Amino acid sequence: MIKRLTAVVLCAAMITAALAGCSAGTDGAQSPSASQPGTSESVSGPPISGEGTTSASPPPSGLSTVEAFLYDEPDGSAVGQYLLDNAASLAPSDAELLLERLILLQQDIAAELNTRVWETDYLTALNETMGGVLDPDKIDNIPDVLVRADFREASDAVMTIVRYEETPVFETDWARVATLGNVFSEPVLALIEYQSRLQGVYYRGNPIKFDLLAADIAAVETLLAEADGFARWQLRQLWAHQTSVLFYGAEGEHLDFIMNGDSVFVSLLQGFADEYAGTRFADICAQLVAYSGDDFTELSLLIESGLVFPPDSTYRAQFTHTIEDDMEYALVEISGGDDPAVTQSINDAINDATQALMQIDDGETYIRVRNYVSVCGQYLSIDIYYSGLRFFHETMLVLDLKTGQPVTLDDLTGKPLDEYKEALLGVVPQYAGQYPLYESDLVDPLEFTLSNDSLTIMLHYPDRPEYYTVTINGLREIMDVRTLY
Repeated sequence: MIKRLTAVVLCAAMITAALAGCSAGTDGAQSPSASQPGTSESVSGPPISGEGTTSASPPPSGLSTVEAFLYDEPDGSAVGQYLLDNAASLAPSDAELLLERLILLQQDIAAELNTRVWETDYLTALNETMGGVLDPDKIDNIPDVLVRADFREASDAVMTIVRYEETPVFETDWARVATLGNVFSEPVLALIEYQSRLQGVYYRGNPIKFDLLAADIAAVETLLAEADGFARWQLRQLWAHQTSVLFYGAEGEHLDFIMNGDSVFVSLLQGFADEYAGTRFADICAQLVAYSGDDFTELSLLIESGLVFPPDSTYRAQFTHTIEDDMEYALVEISGGDDPAVTQSINDAINDATQALMQIDDGETYIRVRNYVSVCGQYLSIDIYYSGLRFFHETMLVLDLKTGQPVTLDDLTGKPLDEYKEALLGVVPQYAGQYPLYESDLVDPLEFTLSNDSLTIMLHYPDRPEYYTVTINGLREIMDVRTLY
């Protein structure tokens, strides 16, 4: 059951959901000021789609200066430095093209370095040479040339290292992005401000400053109601992260507060349910206040249910946790939506896939069945586990929330596998201890799931499944990734 490191790290820290345009206002003084348009050539859209994005010829005419720069597929360091050096002279649209591409490129850097940082030379450089933080001024003191180059790449790509408990994770350095000032549109300025607060010390305290965090969660939910594109993609992840911090706490301590009926924390949740009535955040707070059980898994699933869909979605997810004799279930049911027939199709597909997996008989008596669900753009991904003491089976399914129908990778790319197989193979990173991936392994229909930052392909080998993850940035080689926002 090998999974992406970043996802494991964040789940272990209990600060993200087991998950992943804008309105003009947040609440009162907390709203970052609107930026003013700068001067730049008109923008017809960035080269995001990646139908073979690497440029081998001069860029087509009609591109802005920034679009022409991005057309040549610069790396994360080059994009980061271009943004830092030129932000003051850019129009918001151009600045946001650069920030969007930078965040996409950072996914690849993080995917590699979040694993590599555990190696002795990297830990020594981080903890001893740089004092436990990614300090640009001390990177040149790192003796190992390759280690030094990796930390320099991350720094130049405007990244930092955030500690979740004791786990170092490479992320966007939102504080550095914030120093660029009002060069972005208002929704992106708001995104940057709220991300900086979450990453920094704004809520820090013992306990954390719940009132400030709750106000910002509600503000981001308001922004999401009219968001689209890049801003929505990022605000959606921000909202899930904010709410997870408040509901879970470090190592799940806030779940303990709820389970133990801690009067102070429960009163805070009740206050938030009243103050922010009408928001999805308030709904979850009210459900947690009303919870009177003693099942830790059930309580965690209650929160997970509330975080599957964006807060402005008409869909809702509801997990149920059931133990019957030697069978334990954690299954999801989808409700709401704009068309009851579509919602029914979604539930039928989930149930059919779950039941089909459970037909495998390994002679076990203690069985666990678990649905893991995430939403990426208009797509619902379901990862179904069926396991016992001596066996493990898994299947993956992606459904279109607009139609209720299963989605293949061919559907996402708009072409048959043979036309993009080679490109896909080229962007799948392979690691030590992993089965090598060959072109012959990629056979329709591929099983996969989507998240806010990656696509994971699962292949079934005789003794175990194997997972191959492609970042959203890597997918630019084969599709228009903006359809996943």
